[in-house]
Amino acid sequence: MNLLIVDDELWSRQLIRHILKWNQYGFKNIYEAEDGHEALDILEQHDIDLTITDMKMSGMDGVELLENIRKKDYHTEVIVMSGYDEFRYIHVALKTKAIDYLLKPIVKEELIKAVNVGIDRINESRSYIKIEHMLQRDDIKKELNKYYEYKSKLFKSISSVDEALLIKQIDLIDEAFFLVDQKQLGEYIKIDLGRLITKFEQDYDMKPSDIEWMHQDYEVIKDRLFKIFKRIKDTKIDKKLDILEIQKYIDTHFADAISLSDIADMYYVSKEHLSRLFKKEVHMTVQNYITEKRIENAKRLLRRHQIISISTISMMSGYLDIQYFYRVFKRLTNMTPQAYKEDNINIVQ
Repeated sequence: MNLLIVDDELWSRQLIRHILKWNQYGFKNIYEAEDGHEALDILEQHDIDLTITDMKMSGMDGVELLENIRKKDYHTEVIVMSGYDEFRYIHVALKTKAIDYLLKPIVKEELIKAVNVGIDRINESRSYIKIEHMLQRDDIKKELNKYYEYKSKLFKSISSVDEALLIKQIDLIDEAFFLVDQKQLGEYIKIDLGRLITKFEQDYDMKPSDIEWMHQDYEVIKDRLFKIFKRIKDTKIDKKLDILEIQKYIDTHFADAISLSDIADMYYVSKEHLSRLFKKEVHMTVQNYITEKRIENAKRLLRRHQIISISTISMMSGYLDIQYFYRVFKRLTNMTPQAYKEDNINIVQ
């Protein structure tokens, strides 16, 4: 993997370069840029997996850089850092492609957490390439769609602390994919469930598993799911309502079965109160923010992975009802998913 550090201050770039042993995280090459213009040149010439950028820079600043990364659809994950604790910068960062917004001086533990999220997203994107090969078989397409239905209910059972539903969904996944000969799809499902578990562990500050997900059997995965369930169930009612944290939570879980009601329940506030605060700070409703994230994800998948069916992309983006997905997609893009896919079929990514 390749890393790009963007900051107009040399000492700050050097700090990021040396604060972590990047090779241990899988980064072989590290590039540096003094501003957004230089960063875009590097992004054009090299495959950059992770970009860490300051927001306030001479020349092209971080806001414009993020907008260009989004517009040109560079295949890079982004971590933003800044000495300015301003919601204008924060919301621009999260609305574009940023994983997280870190305040200077950078805290090593916070950077590690953000980097791990970035690596997880990079691996998730790469896993879609493997899916493309599997989806050349119609039977695999059907089974993958079934998995996403089960996964959606599994997420719901954990977030709503519904133990009976959790047990039911765990058993259904086991019976459908691990008690039968579904080796290729089963390996993907283990990795995908591993990513879901990792997200929950990060949400609740749990120690992650030391074992690579592809080497874990389903019994280990079930054990992790039940530990997460117990942690959520035992969590005290002391969560502070933090709109930035809610944005980050949505950015991580938009493809899962989340809703305004779910998030309000997590923070023990009314939907109305959460809606007012969120709209005041983010300038859009919670549901519109979730929808925007889902449709942007669907557009990326439609552009980059032509073999993946629209029904599967719908589920990967948080929509189990494909007809509803079509309506929302067309309302926001003035195109059907199929037309958008065909319009981008000859674009080299």
